[in-house]
Amino acid sequence: MYCTNCYLLFDEQVRRCPRCNSKHIREVEPNDPVYLTECNYFNGETLRTNLEEQGIPYILRQRMGAAFSMGLGLGLGPAGERYQFWVPYCELERCKELADLVVVPEDEWDDPQDETEF
Repeated sequence: MYCTNCYLLFDEQVRRCPRCNSKHIREVEPNDPVYLTECNYFNGETLRTNLEEQGIPYILRQRMGAAFSMGLGLGLGPAGERYQFWVPYCELERCKELADLVVVPEDEWDDPQDETEF
């Protein structure tokens, strides 16, 4: 099923959107925007460039990260930004492949404290 309020795809057995609790759900159509991913600024800029190069339309929502929402605007600049992407349903599989190439899951980032010093 598909939520027309938040553009989320979910299991057919559900009668309300699991994200926003909306009853405005229906079968998804090819050009409906669907959620692709959320990532940091650096991965987001790379993904945005790749989507544009492939001619794939997208919706982008930029928001500040947790440090900013806690009132800690530490001058992190783009490092604190989060990008959320939605793409047409008919392009979802191709976009997932693009996202897998450029979006590094943040729990897989190297921790500089784990590296030995020179």
